[in-house]
Amino acid sequence: LLTVMPRVLDILNTSDLASRDTSALFLWCTLFLGQAWRHNSNACEKAVLIDAPNTLQNLLTNHDSPEVRAACAYALGTYL
Repeated sequence: LLTVMPRVLDILNTSDLASRDTSALFLWCTLFLGQAWRHNSNACEKAVLIDAPNTLQNLLTNHDSPEVRAACAYALGTYL
């Protein structure tokens, strides 16, 4: 779990526009993060170290897909 989170963040932080158009991938990555750190303090600590909350906040405000933005809100809610 803790080794997968940095890879998921790499996907979410990609600057490749072709990957950004794959909203389903971003949706599932974001939902994965929300479930990974839900009631898991070790995963929350790892999330801070890899700057995951900031990445999700950026996606929440900038992504074109309303589903991805909703998943970001969910993930940030489980983080808090």
